[in-house]
Amino acid sequence: MIYKRSKMFLIVIPTYNRANLLKRCLSKIQSQTFCDYQVLILDDCSNDNTKEIANQFLTDYRFKYYRFEVNNGHSDKVLMRAIELGFLENKEWIIVVADDEYFYTTDHLAKVFDSIKRFDDVNLVAVEQGYDYGNIALVDDNKPQLPLCFTYDMLSMEQKNELRKTIRNIFKRDLIVQTGFFDSAKQGASDVVFEGEGAYLNIYSQAKIAFVSNAVHVFGIAPSARRKYLDFYAWIVSVGMTAYQADKQEVFYDLLKMHYSPSYPIFLNAFFEWGGEALALVLKNFYQHAEFMRILRQFAEIYKNAFGDKFLELYKAFNEKLPTVDTRDLLIEKADNIVLYPENSWREQIEKYLKKRGKNILYVADDFKSGYKRYEDIIKDKDKIDCVFITSGHPKIVYNLFAKLEEQGIKATTLILKDEK
Repeated sequence: MIYKRSKMFLIVIPTYNRANLLKRCLSKIQSQTFCDYQVLILDDCSNDNTKEIANQFLTDYRFKYYRFEVNNGHSDKVLMRAIELGFLENKEWIIVVADDEYFYTTDHLAKVFDSIKRFDDVNLVAVEQGYDYGNIALVDDNKPQLPLCFTYDMLSMEQKNELRKTIRNIFKRDLIVQTGFFDSAKQGASDVVFEGEGAYLNIYSQAKIAFVSNAVHVFGIAPSARRKYLDFYAWIVSVGMTAYQADKQEVFYDLLKMHYSPSYPIFLNAFFEWGGEALALVLKNFYQHAEFMRILRQFAEIYKNAFGDKFLELYKAFNEKLPTVDTRDLLIEKADNIVLYPENSWREQIEKYLKKRGKNILYVADDFKSGYKRYEDIIKDKDKIDCVFITSGHPKIVYNLFAKLEEQGIKATTLILKDEK
């Protein structure tokens, strides 16, 4: 069924040098069952064939293209510049922020529209999230448990943690403009990009939130997106300034611990203990300190000088071991017998993907869950195994297992792909 309603969605797509991803994103939008929307492609001065890809869609009157002559940087800054130029002036618009690596199921906008129609005072929409690793798309089986309509202060701490599992990129236009959601300069962080949950802490007090169950926003895990995590200084400042938006010291500290912890799946934490949790504890004492921004940057400079070169060296070696989409496909194509490691919420979907390609799954191994074979069993059976598929998206698990399997001469592949640039 094709929905026909009054225009309400403005889908804003910041993009830079990722023409292949942009084409997929635009195609998925064009296939929506809800057809009344406009698309604004914001090209941040790309030097690839982004313009040519965009032009393929401009015969559809709903699609518009604008190219910045100077690179703005991260997508938040692109969006802020678009606001300054008046591109988001219509107060009736529902703004959907769709970075070029995102894509949607065909009924995504229809489900969101139905929710907004039901709760007409909603100004922020949360949906379930999935992940796309090249040509392998995964949806988290651990679905968020949330009310269909709520304010942030109505939620328990457990529900607030559930909210973090969602994608919140659909806004009433006024919520963005009035809160300065994309204005990092307003928050004292013009030199960095806000990271994760903290960016939303500025808007929750003014937000009426709808949760749309079974509407999945697929987040493309593009290898190039890792680059923003490769600068110790910028990352520490980004996390610190984002967490600083919290209205309570304990929330501020929890956000710092979460992002700086070695258990958090970010590449800075994957290779060695750099003292992130200790840094979080120290910074906790400077919450609401008049000189917090300066103090944070001083610590960031110290950590970058101490660990930056070591990290980049290890990361470069690790990135070289990662597969591309093509080399992963070739290894899987040649493999008959595959072992999956470890057991997690994605393992079943990966197993289905491999079986669909005609592969035999020998078994699932996991060293920390009962009822599964162990790493030692993989070593014993290595002559029977053509490939180990590492089912985790956590860099630390991938990093350690790749090294161990390589020592044993066992071929392995993974969800995480090589950044080739």
